[in-house]
Amino acid sequence: MTEDILHRVKQTNQSSNIDYTPEMYNEALVLIEDLCILISNLPLNHYGMPSPDRPATDLVNSDLQREKQHNDVDLATIIANNEPLLTDEQKMFIIGLCWLLMMNKAAFFLGRTRWNR
Repeated sequence: MTEDILHRVKQTNQSSNIDYTPEMYNEALVLIEDLCILISNLPLNHYGMPSPDRPATDLVNSDLQREKQHNDVDLATIIANNEPLLTDEQKMFIIGLCWLLMMNKAAFFLGRTRWNR
């Protein structure tokens, strides 16, 4: 990965005299950690590797980015395909949860103290 970063920096600066820097290694660690968090929801230090230097806002922003990266049409297709596969108990749970959400009564169940309107 660091080779790719070095190649990108060389092309951006149009110079072949650039060598590896600590920032490049850190960027590679950030990319690797992002993959680990995406796959296992665990940071690199859980696997005995050093964590990259990044501000706490980057962690929140990457989680937010991941939450926003979805396609409504694809999700609707998945729901339409899987809804008939639900058991009666699962259907009743979903109906009850939707009712609670509509009545603003599921805040405690979902770990929220109040709803933003």
